[in-house]
Parts: sequence; C-alpha cells; structure tokens
Amino acid sequence: RAMTERASFFPDDEHPAFLHPGRVAVILLDDVRRREPVVLAASQLIDSERPALEPDADDVPPALVTAFELAGLVPRPDAPDLLEQLVTVDPDATLIALVERLDVYRHAHLSDDLDERRRLHEEAMSVYAPVAERAHAGLARRYRWWCDRFGRFHLKG
Repeated sequence: RAMTERASFFPDDEHPAFLHPGRVAVILLDDVRRREPVVLAASQLIDSERPALEPDADDVPPALVTAFELAGLVPRPDAPDLLEQLVTVDPDATLIALVERLDVYRHAHLSDDLDERRRLHEEAMSVYAPVAERAHAGLARRYRWWCDRFGRFHLKG
C-alpha cells in the first residue's frame, strides 16, 4: 500500500525517497526490534517529507484500519508543540516518528540546499535526539552518531 503512490511519483526506483517506507520498517525491525504487524504497518503509512504520498482514510482497507489509526497519532515535524507531542503520545507513535525522521535525516546529505541541511540538523539535535534518549537506547545512539557526523561533514558552506 505504501508503494502505490510512490511508483507513479518516483519513476526512477533508485530515487532515495522511493524506498523510504521499506527503510523505516528495516530500522524498526533491526534497531528497535519491533515485530508487531500494526506498528510495522503504521510506519509504512507515514512520510513526513511528502504527506501527499500518504494514503487517505478512504483508501485504507479494513485490515489496515488499526495501523492507520496509530499512524494518525504520529506527531508531525511541523507541529507547534512537537516536543510535547513526542513525549506524551502513545509510545509506539513516538518510536515511529523517531524512526521515520531518522531515515529522512540519513538522506539529508543529498540535498544541495545548505540552509535545509542546517534546518534538519537543528531539528534533529533539538527535538528528535533528546526524545530518542528517553525513548530507546539504540535510536539514541543512532541519533548521536548521525548528528555528530552530519554536523562535521555536511554543514560546511
């Protein structure tokens, strides 16, 4: 379901954003050790950088209703009270948000826009990394590593 819109939006299946849902699932499986089908399915329904690629409620089959409801709880990066939402929402929604944004950040070095790279680094450092420290040790480690490496190698203008 997550790939339906992507296939027409990204005619090149090697575009970094094409496999975003799959990479999010891999991080949840490998780094967070989450195996619950609802959590994995919900993570596939989120694209914080391209919300137009997310399915509408009308397009969700009955088998995915619970996953769609969980996905609806995931705080959006543009929320005015993002930090508060991330620490008070359902813990599964927090993990999905952390993992989904981590995958976005992991590909930020591909942007030619230095201001955008700086904005993403600041967002990761000030919001997502501190929440990861509270939510999951493995994700906290990945965020620390990314913030350090990205700051050293991809923010020079």
